[in-house]
Amino acid sequence: MSGDITKHVCDMVVNSAPTNYELNKGELSRAIIAAGGQQVAQECLNPIVSSKNYRVTSGGQLPCKYICHLVVPSHQPDLELAVFKILRRGHKLGVSSVAFPSLGTGGRGLPPDMVVTSIVEGILKFSTNYPSTSIGKVGLVHFNQNEVPLSLSIIESKVSNNPVAEIVEFIEVKITGETNENIRVGEARLDKLLEGKITTEQLHQNDLNQLSHLELNEINSFAE
Repeated sequence: MSGDITKHVCDMVVNSAPTNYELNKGELSRAIIAAGGQQVAQECLNPIVSSKNYRVTSGGQLPCKYICHLVVPSHQPDLELAVFKILRRGHKLGVSSVAFPSLGTGGRGLPPDMVVTSIVEGILKFSTNYPSTSIGKVGLVHFNQNEVPLSLSIIESKVSNNPVAEIVEFIEVKITGETNENIRVGEARLDKLLEGKITTEQLHQNDLNQLSHLELNEINSFAE
């Protein structure tokens, strides 16, 4: 999706931070301080959680519980691992939703395709290792809406090559755009992605009466 991540409502927002964690540097860090208040900058020097390459603070005045300030790695494997670790930290904090910006594509000049691929791979790795996580939503929020088609293309490719192993109750997809046409384009691409991948089968009481006790137990096991 596209938009201003400082206005994005979720439990945890990820920020691209400088190596010294002084948040007066970097376009995104400055925007977060402007919206979230100086409290966030002060907390980043004495964080709630501190790790090798990220720190966690409160959300300040932003509509989120936490901000994870990441010193963004320049190489894809390192960035994938960083995304995985951020999600793992969010899981430990009990968050239900996380929003990532296009990490490092501004002043750092990292390639958008590499960044999006790293984020998606990190998410897939996390979902494989933590299938029962509290995190139900992970968003990629682009300030530049021109990057959205690239993200959709990469996500389509990764989803096609990584079929979902677990049955999930539901997936919520939120599409935002500056115009109705942008939203329609996004909906059309998602419809194409999901075409043929979702099937439903209805069983009626008469059908269930024909099943053996063992078969009924197997069906019940899917609901556990």
